[in-house]
Amino acid sequence: MKVLSYSVYLIKNYPELEGLLTEAKRFFEGVDSPAHDWSHIERVGKLTIQILENEEVKHRRALHISVLLHDIKRKDEVLTGLDHAKEGAKLAGKLLAKHGFDEKTIEIVVDSIRSHRYSLRKTPKYPEGKILQDADRLDAIGAIAIARVFAHKGEKRVFYDPKIKPSKNYNGKSSTYLNHFFEKILKIDPDSFWTETARKLAERRHEFTLEYVKKFLREWYGLE
Repeated sequence: MKVLSYSVYLIKNYPELEGLLTEAKRFFEGVDSPAHDWSHIERVGKLTIQILENEEVKHRRALHISVLLHDIKRKDEVLTGLDHAKEGAKLAGKLLAKHGFDEKTIEIVVDSIRSHRYSLRKTPKYPEGKILQDADRLDAIGAIAIARVFAHKGEKRVFYDPKIKPSKNYNGKSSTYLNHFFEKILKIDPDSFWTETARKLAERRHEFTLEYVKKFLREWYGLE
């Protein structure tokens, strides 16, 4: 299914979520980094739709709500240093309770958001959370993902320094842009995804990202 706008898709298929959609968008107002602006939510949403074409989950609406709200505290993390996945899960629970959602939906959404972040290395309790993880991580590899790496705001680091070796364990920050690929991006390989659909989508994206890194190094050292 080709979807040009995730927001339009949601309103058409889940009209009861229109108010929540409007509220979710407010959390992205003033975001100055294209790496985590509303377009990221749109992409993750459209990837979720692709995955759902071949994967079955019971609570699809809860999954879409998780997509909408998974990064609502991302902007605040830059200011407070508090983990956006943990804080976002707390806020999402409050928002859904305010909007009158049932306990099961709230439980699925809260767990999915709390466990979505790569650096936390958490396993989601529900299949809906696993699909959110898959869709979110698909947006972390490939052509747009490369642009996102260099678009992060507030991070002063050089492109590459051969003297600064990549860390074995990624803690959410990298010393150089290229190290970020070795510490996180390239580790998101097809075998790391939960669903077969996501694994297939990841193959070309991962291959493209790997080739970019190889070409970067060849050009850096004047080999081509």
